[in-house]
Amino acid sequence: MRGLIPALLLATLPAAADEGPGAARYLHGSGAEALLMGGKLRVPAARFPCAGCHGQDARGSREGATIFPAIDWPGLTAPDRPGGAYDRASFLRAVTDGIAPDGRELDPAMPRFVADEAMLDAVIGFLQGIDAAQQRGITPGTLRVSAAPPAKAGLEAAAKAFNARGGT
Repeated sequence: MRGLIPALLLATLPAAADEGPGAARYLHGSGAEALLMGGKLRVPAARFPCAGCHGQDARGSREGATIFPAIDWPGLTAPDRPGGAYDRASFLRAVTDGIAPDGRELDPAMPRFVADEAMLDAVIGFLQGIDAAQQRGITPGTLRVSAAPPAKAGLEAAAKAFNARGGT
């Protein structure tokens, strides 16, 4: 196996201070608050970053019976998208009010966020900038694994130990 995988690198994303505001908000929940329970509970969005459910690559995920859809910008804006294509205005409405382009309410598992328009525009810019290589999460020297805390810390420790042993 040693020759098969010369090195396994668990790519940890840079700290929010080293990222643009859209990446910091999407990946870490920086600069916003999340509204839960129909707006009755307000918590830092860092507890519910977009990437925690939709993945660092915005390709979506599944946890038990809950499906978190892909939210990459080309997919959201596709004209044949079930539920209607998103544009800037409908994306802002979905994130803040939980309303899809076709007028239906998004799943209650989706937090509603309190953030200014500039921050949400930065998130759109981040989603527009995710390219196919980033979405796959695999490059010649990197394997990017998405995990929410506390699993992320365990994965990082396991990857560090694996790499310290030379990838064996």
